[in-house]
Amino acid sequence: MFRPLTSHKEGYEISITKPDKEPSGTFSCDYVFYVRLKIDSETEYAAHKGSFRLNFPEDGEEFTTNTDYTAMNEYQRMMGMVLRIKHGEEVVRTIETKVGLADSLDRKIKNQK
Repeated sequence: MFRPLTSHKEGYEISITKPDKEPSGTFSCDYVFYVRLKIDSETEYAAHKGSFRLNFPEDGEEFTTNTDYTAMNEYQRMMGMVLRIKHGEEVVRTIETKVGLADSLDRKIKNQK
């Protein structure tokens, strides 16, 4: 089971337990989490990306990691995260903290440039 993502002040903790039905072997995981910066009436959005690889030889094995540190202050707010888990080139799971989050915030980030 790919468990929910847990947020903390600097980013997200990602916990993954390999389900019985998923293939064994090496998985690659790409993530992006979004931060909103609001000062006075100005609002900006930033995407923080990262990736990692993991190897699950046996069912039920668990892996936990944290996203890269990002300095947060009182003007910043975590908006959510998207995690894509791939086995080879095939995406086996896409997890969002909020449905449609990636598309919505990707558009806002493109529009602010």
